[in-house]
Amino acid sequence: MLRAVIFDFDGLVLETEEPIYLAHAEVYRQHGHELPLDFWKTTIGTDTFDPDADLETRLGRGLDRTAIEQARRRRTLELLADREVLPGVLDLRERARAAGLKLGIASSSSRKWVRGHLQRLGIAGDWDCVICREDAPLAKPDPGLYLATLQCLGVDAAEAVAIEDSEHGVTAATAAGIACLVVPSVMTAGSDFAAARRVAESLAEISLADLARLVPVSRSPTTTRRLRLEPIGPEHGPGIFSAARRSREELLPWMPWTDEPAAWHQAQAAAAPEAWEAGRAYPFAVLFENRVAGVVVLGGDLELSYWIASDAAGAGLATEAASAVLQWARERLYVKRFTLWAGRDNAASRRVAEKLGFRHSGPLPEPKEGGFGPFPAELYELIDQ
Repeated sequence: MLRAVIFDFDGLVLETEEPIYLAHAEVYRQHGHELPLDFWKTTIGTDTFDPDADLETRLGRGLDRTAIEQARRRRTLELLADREVLPGVLDLRERARAAGLKLGIASSSSRKWVRGHLQRLGIAGDWDCVICREDAPLAKPDPGLYLATLQCLGVDAAEAVAIEDSEHGVTAATAAGIACLVVPSVMTAGSDFAAARRVAESLAEISLADLARLVPVSRSPTTTRRLRLEPIGPEHGPGIFSAARRSREELLPWMPWTDEPAAWHQAQAAAAPEAWEAGRAYPFAVLFENRVAGVVVLGGDLELSYWIASDAAGAGLATEAASAVLQWARERLYVKRFTLWAGRDNAASRRVAEKLGFRHSGPLPEPKEGGFGPFPAELYELIDQ
């Protein structure tokens, strides 16, 4: 379960990487050389490249590094003077804080650089840990900075998500065992982010639920007054098949898979743990009086679906089970917005949606496929305040 969010700084919280490159490139040009952008991009997120040493090698002589560093720093700060926090950072930080999550920064830059900009931007508070170059033996892509951040926050790697913008940052986070979300900067777009769990264009499009689904969520059952809801596994296959077959006449118009053989249901149940682990779906078997009476699924897109066997219908079990899964998702996945659809003529399913507090949003643009052919369906939405 998600307990902490760790942010990179340069290029993720503040777009510093382009100004830093421009300031270094100006120094090179002042000495008759070029600093290729493509090469510079390969160094982002680490400290393995020494541009002053490289320039001295090209020139065949030493330089006044102190003077160069002072001039370059002034120029960098000039270019950064009107830069603001990147979109989505503050909103995500506030939502994470409100949910009780721990917040950290893990940066290959110096403490003076990171804390100085945090102060200038007015966001120095509310970080539980700010880990910088001085706090680990090696910079990214070594995992040391992330390991130090985990220790500072007091969480395990499986309880955290790292948000990065560079390939080196992704390498560092994943080497530390942390799931990584990447938001490429203008300087890192096009890099190899295959190791990341997800790539987004902006943090403004990311919710806490998106982050929570990147980390393992315990497959533990939940209970209500009358029901036990168990994460579906191979052991539930026969019970689900039996409940579906008992209810074939009622379910088939809306659920064509009701007609599938027992082996199909067993295969679906066997695949459920992997889907859960990957965050693609969270399916629960609904147990009533010690046997499977239905299924509730929260999809990876946060779409809710449910069905109850016909011999258990009419007792409010669908509403009770679905309500429990919604609450589970609020507590474990920090979900604030859910959707579901119901067949236009499926009055029972639509009543459940309304009892759960969903609001009708209108018809789905495309029909759904049922056991007797396509049918029109209606969309519902639930947004927690």
